[in-house]
Amino acid sequence: MDTPEKIYCLEISLIPLSELIIGQATKSNVRWFTYPFIPPTAFSGFLHSVIFKDDPHNFIELNDGSVRRIEDKFKGVYSLGAYPAMMDGKIRAYVGEHYRQHFKDKFNYESFIWSTRQNKKLAVVEHLWSDILKGFIISEEKGRLEEISHELIGRVSRIGKKGGVQIIKSKIYLLDLETEGIDWCSIFSPIERVREFLIDSKIYTIPISSKKGNKKKPIWRLVPVMIGAKITAPYYKNSHEKVVIPVGSVKLLST
Repeated sequence: MDTPEKIYCLEISLIPLSELIIGQATKSNVRWFTYPFIPPTAFSGFLHSVIFKDDPHNFIELNDGSVRRIEDKFKGVYSLGAYPAMMDGKIRAYVGEHYRQHFKDKFNYESFIWSTRQNKKLAVVEHLWSDILKGFIISEEKGRLEEISHELIGRVSRIGKKGGVQIIKSKIYLLDLETEGIDWCSIFSPIERVREFLIDSKIYTIPISSKKGNKKKPIWRLVPVMIGAKITAPYYKNSHEKVVIPVGSVKLLST
């Protein structure tokens, strides 16, 4: 995608039906980190499952290296991910933790697991909870977004490693290119566009695109980003909807 003067945005509101586990690309064996948001690849796969109901991956993840991408079905459409409410760079969502559930064995939570095939500690799993999440899909063609929005309202589907969400509403609006100014970003931003680094700022390494791999895992394109940061122009903005999307993020997804 070039840098057009205007682009269209489809905003999709999601209600979590359970705690969500959106596994980070950098998990360890003893702690499974969750993103406090839904990155572009996970949101793209979720929409693919919702719209194409005969998708065999809808409820069961097959370890065959395959991927689900809304971009493959609707050319010129790009998933930007889904995010909880944010205020002044802070994500308004709860991230808790629990021990990974196991079956068939009795484990001592204070020491190692000993058996004929295991010698490890229980993994601590993070989980995300938010009252509502807002997802964003963009395109230069409004008609493509209208095709998608007609299939969404009321639909329920699993998302990420664990959990499910329901789509409650959607709307389409125009974003205008602004080449000057500073504003709070509504999605992820490349680090070089961030204007201020708060004392508790976090950098996340997220997958922004994926393709089928040769083994049991898809191939991700990973980039370091910040979420909800104060950024410098150029960016796309709709003042009425209070949505700001960095041009740099759009370019990352479309190249």
